[in-house]
Order: sequence, then C-alpha cells, then structure tokens
Amino acid sequence: MSIPVTFMGNVATEVKSLATATGRQVAVFRLAVPDRRWIKGKGWVDGDPTFLAVSAFGQLAANVASSVKRGEPVVVVGRLRMSTWQKALDGGATSSGQSLEVEASHVGHDLMRGVTTFSRPVVIIEPEDEAAAIAEGLLRQAEQEGLSDGELLSANAA
Repeated sequence: MSIPVTFMGNVATEVKSLATATGRQVAVFRLAVPDRRWIKGKGWVDGDPTFLAVSAFGQLAANVASSVKRGEPVVVVGRLRMSTWQKALDGGATSSGQSLEVEASHVGHDLMRGVTTFSRPVVIIEPEDEAAAIAEGLLRQAEQEGLSDGELLSANAA
C-alpha cells in the first residue's frame, strides 16, 4: 500500500547517487521533518523531528543529486511506504525493523525559507543521435509553421 504525501523539512544527510542493477539512477537522502505544535501562551514550539528516507529515480534523481545539499529546506511530494528490513548481526543473530520511506515524484527547495536559481539540465546529444535530433527539430518546425515536407526542405535548403 502507498499513500500520496507532501513533506516539508530539511535535508539531513548528503545526497547519495546510486544506480539500480538495471542502471537506473537513484538519489537517496534522509529528510528531517519538524514536529511543530501550537502551545497556548507560548506559540509555535518545535518538537522532535521525524526522519524519513527519501528516494528519487531517473531524471529526478540526477537533478536532486546536482541541486540539493545537506541542511537545505525542501518540499518533497511522493508516496509513503513502510519498509521492513532485516540486518545480520555478529554471531549469526538478526535484527529487524520498519522504517518510513518516501518514493519522491517531486523535490524542490522550500521557497518560504529562501531563494534559489533554476536552470534546465544540459542535454548531451550523442553523435549518432544528432541527425535524428535535427530531423525531429525540422518536423516540429514544420508542424508549428504549417509547412508541407516539400516546403520545409526548400525553406531549409536556402
């Protein structure tokens, strides 16, 4: 079972960039989510934080690894899961437990707590893909301008 959630907190660890067995990029970090409570006469008071494991995959993982640093305030949107784990101990014994994990679909800096500068990731085109990328660009241009294939070829030949 998974539950859609949004968390606001501070990145508690350095972001680790990993890869799955199939080569898919993964970024993982721990998120400290403060427990804030309103106490009459005192106002908002911070309690003990809850720590969550956050994982992001694919392009989001690459962007998180390049953008997010320990201590920064972030907003994480994703799906909450309870993970059960076992760990081998010395002497053949095992230890087991559960932890809360978030599989992130979105991660961004919390702009209520600071400013950031946005930039799109650079896309590197491999030489063998360059011709295909040029052709796709020309087709998109033709669609936008309402040109036929012949008109497009003569317009780009000039």
